[in-house]
Amino acid sequence: EELHYSGAFERVELPLAVVALLVVTFLGVWFIFLLKEQRMVDQIQLAFWRDSARIYILGDPQKGQAGDLQYPSQRVTDYVKNWDEDTDRSKFDHLRRLTTLIQEDVKKLEKDLGQDAEIKQPQSAFTAMVLVMDVLAKQWTDDVRPSMRSVAATYQPGRSNKPDHVKVDINMSFLAQDSVTASQAFDDFTRDVRGQPWTLDFTSPVSESVEGGTGIYLSHVSIDVDVTKAPPMKGAQ
Repeated sequence: EELHYSGAFERVELPLAVVALLVVTFLGVWFIFLLKEQRMVDQIQLAFWRDSARIYILGDPQKGQAGDLQYPSQRVTDYVKNWDEDTDRSKFDHLRRLTTLIQEDVKKLEKDLGQDAEIKQPQSAFTAMVLVMDVLAKQWTDDVRPSMRSVAATYQPGRSNKPDHVKVDINMSFLAQDSVTASQAFDDFTRDVRGQPWTLDFTSPVSESVEGGTGIYLSHVSIDVDVTKAPPMKGAQ
């Protein structure tokens, strides 16, 4: 009769409490088994891998076996010899710590050798000069002969309004049957250079006629080259 007048929750309150108690008990027992399994893996299986790493790095002096890792750093050697004293870490954490130490040593060596990826290398002045000379060489015909009096290429660090680039400065001549043909050839050279993806800027002074009217001379033709935008250069065939 009391059950008839009791609420719906009160009717299932006791069964729910029993089920919850069973679930908690099951999870507790499962956690104990997992903890024992983790300790077994750490003490037996990972201990094998850790000891193998020690032999790989330091070798086995009792068997006369040298380590396969050449020239390990002192802190790597000290940690491997004494990692049993690092009780705050598991054997798996010992291996992770060893990996971190080796990676730090590799990064330090790369930086000492100038191979650090974080250090931005300056653009190649020689490559920039070759790019310009390749365009100039295409202007050579039976009627026009471009020539250089001098050429200089200088790396320029990036500024607020212009990225890193190489400034190529040329003193050049265009020899032809007359000054008009030579001027047309220089205009073609200017157009071709400006059309390259690696050209940032192109400036040239007023040309001077060569004695005898057989060409023009230009002093300090300046070309700003962004080498990073140049296509891969083909090797010699």
